[in-house]
Amino acid sequence: MQEALRKFFNFEEYETNFKKEIIAGTTNFLTMAYILGVNTIILHSAGMDFNSVFLATAISSAIACFVMGLVANAPLGLAPGMGSNSFFTFIVVKLYGYSYQEALAMVFVSGTLFLLLSATGIRDKIINSIPENLKQSIGAGTGFFIALIGLVKAGIAVSHPATLITLGNFKNPTVLLAVFGLLLTIILMSRKIDAAVFFGLLITAIVGIILGRFGVEGMPKFSNEIIKVNTSLNHFGDFFYGLKSLISKPKSIFLIFTFFFVDFFDTAGTLVAITNKITSKTGKNYQMKKMLFSDAVGTVVGAVLGTSTVTTLTESTSGVAAGGRTGFTAITTGIWFLIASIFTPLVAIASPIEVGGMFFEPVIAPSLICVGILMATQLSSIDWHDFTAASAGFVTIMIMIVGYSIPDGIAAGFIVYVFSKLFTKNIKDIYLAGGCFWGVEEYFARIDGVIDSVSGYANGSFDNPTYENVCNNSGHAETVHITYDSTKVSLDTLLKYYFRIIDPTSVNKQGNDRGVQYRTGIYYQNDEDKQIALNAIKEEQKKYSKPIVIEVEKLKRFDKAEEYHQDYLKKNPNGYCHINLNKASEAIIDEKKYQKPSDDVLKEKLSTLEYQVTQEAATERAFTHEYYKNQEDGIYVDITTGEPLFSSKDKYDAGCGWPSFTKPIATEVVNYKKDSSHGMNRVEVRSRAGEAHLGHVFEDGPRDKGGLRYCINGASLRFIPYDKMDEEGYGEFKKYVK
Repeated sequence: MQEALRKFFNFEEYETNFKKEIIAGTTNFLTMAYILGVNTIILHSAGMDFNSVFLATAISSAIACFVMGLVANAPLGLAPGMGSNSFFTFIVVKLYGYSYQEALAMVFVSGTLFLLLSATGIRDKIINSIPENLKQSIGAGTGFFIALIGLVKAGIAVSHPATLITLGNFKNPTVLLAVFGLLLTIILMSRKIDAAVFFGLLITAIVGIILGRFGVEGMPKFSNEIIKVNTSLNHFGDFFYGLKSLISKPKSIFLIFTFFFVDFFDTAGTLVAITNKITSKTGKNYQMKKMLFSDAVGTVVGAVLGTSTVTTLTESTSGVAAGGRTGFTAITTGIWFLIASIFTPLVAIASPIEVGGMFFEPVIAPSLICVGILMATQLSSIDWHDFTAASAGFVTIMIMIVGYSIPDGIAAGFIVYVFSKLFTKNIKDIYLAGGCFWGVEEYFARIDGVIDSVSGYANGSFDNPTYENVCNNSGHAETVHITYDSTKVSLDTLLKYYFRIIDPTSVNKQGNDRGVQYRTGIYYQNDEDKQIALNAIKEEQKKYSKPIVIEVEKLKRFDKAEEYHQDYLKKNPNGYCHINLNKASEAIIDEKKYQKPSDDVLKEKLSTLEYQVTQEAATERAFTHEYYKNQEDGIYVDITTGEPLFSSKDKYDAGCGWPSFTKPIATEVVNYKKDSSHGMNRVEVRSRAGEAHLGHVFEDGPRDKGGLRYCINGASLRFIPYDKMDEEGYGEFKKYVK
């Protein structure tokens, strides 16, 4: 039996075991157990039977957890959401005067709609379309939100009429117990103790019970009554009666869609935040479609049994922090919900404690705060240099905290993001496949004008592939999503950078990497970009005798790769990649701008020596040309065409008598030719556009700068001082000089 369960939940793949999963599931439940009492009290205020709501809450939560575990294999706990139950009671029933049966019907309809969207994958696509920076903001904001809830439940943060919020009373024994639990959990987590959150929670509860036995007020209590059987389920099917009356109330559609959207954003934020955290730690992905489907099933089941919207709770992060990785964590959580339906006195240990008219949860609060800290670390993944991303992220986080609402924060973040994008039309996207996406991602990240580069998988046969899927012929290509500022760098220029690092004639092979996933591809989103790509390939084809095999297709799908792939070469500077990243620092020079004049024009334009050197491959006498000793900052261009060739930054005194450089300003501006003249075997260097003889290249240059020495005739060059580069039309190359 155990072996079958281990295989079903893929324990080995997720590097977990029964002990970890049971502890994580138990931790999940303990952080969620309060919902049994709180949800019951809130819905009871709507006129619903107390015992029936309690049992419906326990059973619907259990079923939803089972579905999540068995269908999605995700370590997530589900139960009625706090926002939805308040909306159910205080807005729908008390404010607008609907019956609780009608409110249950609204939950049922919204859940059914969710179920349909989840089954078709539309809901999944919507979530996957959320920009990466917003996803990270949602995660970080959720962390701060959870931490704030924990601080309030601990009594560390309390309301204040003047400052709105202030520190609580640290003389209060209940608050001190929470502080003890927080410090203990922090220490355990800092020491990387397995299941630190769970053990922190357990020890805090035990200490509290012991102190209570010694007469300390405000401590958790262990009741002598253990079992209390509850069989009431009087609201089963009540939603059906509500459906009948809703038909005659067309305005209720607005409330249904409110349930829909509140749950949508709440679930989206929770799933994105939690799964991002797991993925970043393990490199394992979860099927968003299946998780959303499970969540929707929970909502429908909850409405049928007689409770408000059942959804994935943010408290699931506690179980993840305790080591939960698979659906067995969710199964364990569900079992505890069933157990809790008859062992209600045990749940009271983690229940709110009233002290002086205020309610505290010293056992639960520390775990919430620590989990919030963990999730808030996603702040580091937000691109704070991109003000669009930074402002949307900031607003998302702040509205969550100030508005005490995850959905409101997400909605506000989206509004800011969309409006900022409307007025930043220069921000564009292209998707490039060039073999190993580690190198392609890092390469483009270094190019001026590129805002963001994200590794992922494009144009395969299905959504949400794993790296393992891609390596097993799923049809996806390792692709990098490039976001760029078109006012700083054009798509045509980006493609020139792209051609530098690929072999465009190679089929399913780049460097040492072989497979369909390593094919080259340009995946566009509009016809304008398609035409630019086709024109660029047509021009590039002139350099090759073999046909270029770059795939040019409209983007069908793109899924971000696992977190451990992102910024891989930044995290692992010595990691494998065949791509020469230094090519990103070289200038892109358009050959068409520098046309070679006719021979007659050259004879008129050039001195006798300049003509002999450039057109007849002559060599000037050593130590005679003024450029040999020139130490000014500036750029050296082809004297025949004006094409930029070398920068003063790469010039050095080789002692040979001719101007010497360690490299050209761009690899493409020079061509090489074998030279066997004068009884020597040398490599001649010629300019690209003008085909002018420049000199030779030798392998005795400075080792720390590549080991090459470009020995160039001064007569083949024209020097443009740095201060005159703008005037002469070379301003764009100043950054390559100093």
